[in-house]
Amino acid sequence: MDHRGQVLRTVERTAAEEAYYRDNDRAIEDLVRDVEEVNETFKDLSVLLHDQQIHLQCIEQSIDRTDLYTEKGNDELRNTYYYASTCVIS
Repeated sequence: MDHRGQVLRTVERTAAEEAYYRDNDRAIEDLVRDVEEVNETFKDLSVLLHDQQIHLQCIEQSIDRTDLYTEKGNDELRNTYYYASTCVIS
């Protein structure tokens, strides 16, 4: 009977170990899936950031052109004011 009890304890321990390893395997698979999802999210964010960078560059170029055109407009207004003030209409 003592030998039989020992065998039963070994079988129970083996079953518990199998359940433990099975649970660990599931947890690792879940973790791998989660990491893959995070990886996909970061890839998506990378694409979005790249697209945003392109849009920001276009906006920056538009601002630079607007600044240049504003300066030219101011120069034209100064010239117009100068010529208007020097023009004598009789």
